[in-house]
Amino acid sequence: MPPPNHRFYAWSRHKQNLFIGLSIGLFFLLIIASMSGLIFNRFWTLLLFPLIFIPAQFVDTPSGVRSGRFIYFSPLFIVEKQKDDFILHGGTLFDYLFVFNWQDLGEPARRKVVAEFLSGLNAFVHYLEDQKLHDVEISGTSYFFNGRNAERYGFETAPVAGAQQVIIGFNFLVLMATYSFTQGRLVFPPLNQLKAVKSDGKTLIQHKDQLAKMVGRLEKTIS
Repeated sequence: MPPPNHRFYAWSRHKQNLFIGLSIGLFFLLIIASMSGLIFNRFWTLLLFPLIFIPAQFVDTPSGVRSGRFIYFSPLFIVEKQKDDFILHGGTLFDYLFVFNWQDLGEPARRKVVAEFLSGLNAFVHYLEDQKLHDVEISGTSYFFNGRNAERYGFETAPVAGAQQVIIGFNFLVLMATYSFTQGRLVFPPLNQLKAVKSDGKTLIQHKDQLAKMVGRLEKTIS
């Protein structure tokens, strides 16, 4: 089920395929240019390599939706299905491109990110309850959580693991683009505020009322 208010999924299949195809082409072009830099000028490799992860998201996100690996619970909240667990993701740069307009730069984008994240999390918890998925493990990495609000919604927080830190480092430019958009200016993302969170289906379902109340308050504020 495509998310509402997401322009990409309102496109025809042909137009979607064209966008994905062009993104794949750009992805391989950047790889070739980056590898060429290893031979002729390593500075270009350092400059171009981080850019590879931008078209990679433009391919991975819609392809993951088509394969069933990704499920949108709001336009800016995605759940990745794995064998015995779920991984939570906020909106990617791909989603920002198709959900926001330039008029949303700064404060409007910040409010929408929080509202859509909580709305998506709320819908996901109801999905867990409806499907009786009490024993599944749930994890994620986000700026959104601190110790207090994570506990309120049924999560535990922990420092980001070493392997995850490497992945975050590779995606630094992507994170800077999305974070800068919500701040209304070019700014480095506060990677020191990133938290790894974990929980299970049973615990999240037990905290569903607290989450629903927060979503209700946000909806009243926005309206």
